[in-house]
Amino acid sequence: LSTDEGKVFHALGYDAGESLGQLRGFTAENVDDILSGVRAALLEEPPQVPMAEYFPRAMEILEARLAKKAQEAVAEGTAALEKAAAEEGAFKTESGLVVLMEREGEGDPPQASDTVLVHYEGTLLDDSVFDSSYAR
Repeated sequence: LSTDEGKVFHALGYDAGESLGQLRGFTAENVDDILSGVRAALLEEPPQVPMAEYFPRAMEILEARLAKKAQEAVAEGTAALEKAAAEEGAFKTESGLVVLMEREGEGDPPQASDTVLVHYEGTLLDDSVFDSSYAR
């Protein structure tokens, strides 16, 4: 990466790799094979394998990986919701949303025509915040 242009193209390659990398589980040999295909395509060289035969197989492998990741994410999410719903003071709405009221308001309950102030913080399973009224 001795030139600025080289750094730019490295960033482009890294971004493309991150997109594929979300599938995880590639071996070093898999990565070498993927890179040989990318290189051939970018240099407009012919593929080293019959694409009509091997590309559908690649899609099957990737779809299976995505399906497995989706199943794992659903299981992890379900477990997290159940854990959150078991916290003291928490309850689950009909839609499955888990609510933990930290402090109940005082006074009459609001009517449909009223405006209320509500604070909330939405977090992902890794506890990173994706939305927060406190931060605004």
